[in-house]
Amino acid sequence: MTFDGGDGGWATATAQDGAPPPRAELQADGFRAAMRRAASGVAVITTTHDGVDHGMTATAFASVSMDPPSLLIVVNRDTSLHGPLHASGQFCVNILDEDQSVVAQRFASKPSGQSRFETGAWQRDSRTPPQLTGAQARITCRLRETTAVGTHVIFVGDVIDSAAASDGAPLLYLNGSYAKVASR
Repeated sequence: MTFDGGDGGWATATAQDGAPPPRAELQADGFRAAMRRAASGVAVITTTHDGVDHGMTATAFASVSMDPPSLLIVVNRDTSLHGPLHASGQFCVNILDEDQSVVAQRFASKPSGQSRFETGAWQRDSRTPPQLTGAQARITCRLRETTAVGTHVIFVGDVIDSAAASDGAPLLYLNGSYAKVASR
């Protein structure tokens, strides 16, 4: 499967032999290419289950409602975070500062589990998931509901605590790379 610029710079999916790919593959590849063009904020989602901290880097998070304050995160069922997050019933979305790409890379790589927390400065207490010092924002949620969609699960949480930095800028993810806001 390759992508070429085609007419007007649009990416077009074609199979290696030049034949059109199967429809499902075409839709997935085209959708993936399209979504890479949308800049997203970068967060590390954390939880604690049975005394062990878990976390992963994510770009799929969004506010749901201000009344009641709630947000959603989307987690692949095959990640190491999925089971512990579901079992713990709470999570924290740590929205990364533009200077925290090393933290993003660490939580997006192997190995999973407690060793990921050796990167970054983390605040912990017995009642809430780990919170990253220096993050642009931290939003702690109690799990309200889940919805399975394909390979992923949407977790909706009620906000129980939140804090935001007074300055700085968020880390972005665009076209497969971390990026910074060009000007403010």
